[in-house]
Amino acid sequence: MKITTQNFGDLILLTKCALLESTEKIAFLTDVHQSYDGSGEERIPLRDHARQTLNYSYAAVKSEIAGMYNDIYAGIRSEFAIPYVMERHAIPDLIDTDFIEFDTSSFHGYMPEKSLALIESKSGQTVVEITEIGRYQVINDEPIYIDGYRLDKKVTATNATIIPIRRCIIDGDASNQINALMFKPSLVFRVLDSPEYAHSDDPVQFNNEDVYFLPLLLNGDFIEITFNQRQSIVDGDLGLIGQFTPWFNPQTMKNMRLYIKGKSDFHEFKRWLYRRSGRLNAFWMPTYERNFNYISKGSTGITVKNDNYVDARNHIAIKSGEVWSAHTVTAKTLAGENVFLTLSPYPPAQVDKVCYLGLYRLNADEIQFNFKGKMIVEVTMPILELSP
Repeated sequence: MKITTQNFGDLILLTKCALLESTEKIAFLTDVHQSYDGSGEERIPLRDHARQTLNYSYAAVKSEIAGMYNDIYAGIRSEFAIPYVMERHAIPDLIDTDFIEFDTSSFHGYMPEKSLALIESKSGQTVVEITEIGRYQVINDEPIYIDGYRLDKKVTATNATIIPIRRCIIDGDASNQINALMFKPSLVFRVLDSPEYAHSDDPVQFNNEDVYFLPLLLNGDFIEITFNQRQSIVDGDLGLIGQFTPWFNPQTMKNMRLYIKGKSDFHEFKRWLYRRSGRLNAFWMPTYERNFNYISKGSTGITVKNDNYVDARNHIAIKSGEVWSAHTVTAKTLAGENVFLTLSPYPPAQVDKVCYLGLYRLNADEIQFNFKGKMIVEVTMPILELSP
């Protein structure tokens, strides 16, 4: 359906709900310069705003086929208005008003000033423009701030919801499946007004970096870990074979696979993702493997079996009940087949599991969300351990 807006001109509005096979991508851009010995790297952000791409599939049946077919055919190089239903929110009843009184801080999404939104109720759908957030009203000769959204027109709607609209263009060709009963297009929308979510709040810090204890899901029965090395092999077909690597330590890579349930958690994860800014910002995380065979605890450290302890790894994580803590190994003392690790801070009273703690970053600037229905989103991100 073609609509005309005050500030954005003519747009094609697609209000049909996308199918479950649809995905979303958030793409940052980071330039990474790695040191020759692999001990560190410099990361430079190249974009001021992340890019958002919506890969949506729709289904139109019978009488709906003509309208959607014509919209795509005539508007393939036009701008589209795509409601972002993952950020749908209920709003108070509106009676011929151009202001929605609303606690905007509780909005789990991105709907700033100078943007479009869809107000949907049983009486119909209305596209509005958010002209500004909040207003002042004089009460008893005092200006009082009232939070909410000021609209470009007066609206009447009861039991309504508001949905942010993304302005998009179709990226490339439009793939369509059609028969006598159904029209099923698959469209890649490149968002023009890409959202900029606020960074998440500061988490617990360790060595001046964020530290997280996010549980990782298995891929089937396992998590696959890759040990990366920079290796040069010299083999002239005759004689001896030699190898050389400039790296002090190998790097490990695995997938962080998460299931996100509900709008609130999805919004908080996006804030976490924008705090990471793709590959830019590092964070500490346990390996979650049982890297040590724990023996006993002392007042200043723990005793573990000396299973070829890796001296280069000076940071560990300890699980005590359901609580994780991060520690630095300040000294190592051999005692027969065991080794005593002096820790800072000191270990907790109960030690259930001991593993390595590594400094990671995302190993991809482009993150894809897979929608599973019922407000469930799956995301899989490769993470790279930079240093032990």
